[in-house]
Amino acid sequence: MIKEEHVMPQSLNDLLNSGLKLGVSLLKKLSIFFYVMVLVYFFLLHFVSSLFMEGSQLSTVFMSFASISFSLAATAYLMYFMMVTDEHSKKDQRKLVRRAFNKLIPSLIIGGTLIFVLSTLGSMLFILPGIILFIYFLFFPQVMALEEKKQVFKALKRSVRIVRGSFFVVAGVYCLFLAVQAITAIMIAFLIESSSFYVTAFISSFVHISLIPFQAAVLNLLYLERRSEREAFDYEVFTYEAKQRLKA
Repeated sequence: MIKEEHVMPQSLNDLLNSGLKLGVSLLKKLSIFFYVMVLVYFFLLHFVSSLFMEGSQLSTVFMSFASISFSLAATAYLMYFMMVTDEHSKKDQRKLVRRAFNKLIPSLIIGGTLIFVLSTLGSMLFILPGIILFIYFLFFPQVMALEEKKQVFKALKRSVRIVRGSFFVVAGVYCLFLAVQAITAIMIAFLIESSSFYVTAFISSFVHISLIPFQAAVLNLLYLERRSEREAFDYEVFTYEAKQRLKA
């Protein structure tokens, strides 16, 4: 899925265009099972939140943690899809991705918890430090998926090093997708005009299902572009790392 032109320094405009095209390809590659699982995940989140924590700060914390966890997991999962080549059938591609991703789940849970805790603590002191920390950790799932960084702390430090020097570019791209998500959710909620639990859960699920492939594709390409800009990292190195990780 990743081609040679994706693993080289490029303008932000070209990167966004490439990412959106890859996002369309990801939408087509993903199975119905993936979409059903996302739907079930967000319905369960809203059910638990409304049943036990409605109107409390705990509900906000719970939903924030769940959203961050989903974003990290989905980004890593879709990174694997971008790593597989078209020489495999769709069935084999999905099998390779599931096998590699399943091994990553414990590390993603630990890393997601650390990112959430550190970002929350930073936000409790002053809002800005928490946001800055979160941006610096954005490439954690990509590092875990592609690089040989089995230890969570090493992967977090590696993410910080890659983001350093490109903070505002990375933050700008992430904020762009946050804005699109927020606007889309608000527009749908305005058109439907309902505060029902089922409607809220459906809107949340629909927005994430529709946008996460594009967000993941762009952020994954940005990660590759940053590495190619700073390191001896090209398409040949990428294909080697991808094969090593998918067969591990």
